[in-house]
Amino acid sequence: MNVLYAAAVLLATAAITARAQRLDGCVEGPTKGVVAAPSDETRDRALQDAGYALKTDSLLSALRDQRADVRSLAAVRLAKDPQVGVLPSLVEALSAERDPCTKAGMARAVAALERASSRGKEGNGRQPRPTPFQRCAPSEPQLVALTLAQSHKPTTGETAPLVHVSVRNLMDRPVPFLKLVSPVDTFSATVLAPTGGHAAIPQAKEYLYHPLPPNVLIGRSGPIEPILGPHEETSWEWRVDEDFDMSTPGKYLVSLGGRIEYLGTTACSNTIEVKIGK
Repeated sequence: MNVLYAAAVLLATAAITARAQRLDGCVEGPTKGVVAAPSDETRDRALQDAGYALKTDSLLSALRDQRADVRSLAAVRLAKDPQVGVLPSLVEALSAERDPCTKAGMARAVAALERASSRGKEGNGRQPRPTPFQRCAPSEPQLVALTLAQSHKPTTGETAPLVHVSVRNLMDRPVPFLKLVSPVDTFSATVLAPTGGHAAIPQAKEYLYHPLPPNVLIGRSGPIEPILGPHEETSWEWRVDEDFDMSTPGKYLVSLGGRIEYLGTTACSNTIEVKIGK
């Protein structure tokens, strides 16, 4: 009897383990997370076995599959071929997803596609930041609002006042938005010195505005969920003097703007005055 009981326990445990082991490598339960992501070959075979072709239209339909791990695998597969056109469908699927493992996989896929399209054309995508001092003409209608304001957060007397930078989704639907460490990682910055000329870029940061050598990588981080919900806002507190020389006392004119390729829109901020010194 004990032997039969032990065998039954083993079979039950095996069944539970089998149910918890998903095709996308994510283990559900108390220790949630991706244990080992499947290889490209295994992922593609799993999608085909689930009845989906490895083509964009078929993979987009797989985002609505009843099986959570199939939805996750489809999102990852779509991110392997950077096509900006699939982002709206991925964002819609991500905003509606309730399974934690699948939601995480979709978020990574959206971020990967955003990164691929946000690199821009400068330096064959190897220039970390957009070229500064670029003219900006906003798209019509506007999809997002880019706004600068004086920050209410205190700073020491040795630093310039912080600038509050906000991006608001003006749409009634979620939109993708890759929030990088600094707003100048996404938008072209214009900072005019009290003399009227361009404020200088510190020598230590000049490399960010030139193509990087092929063997040099710069880490960039984005949000956990790289989307903005309807009329949702995200923001930064920007220390302008970390990115531009503001050592001369006086009034500086600061603005941001640029093309967001994966949204197909250009956002331009207002211009604000930042006063340095008395």
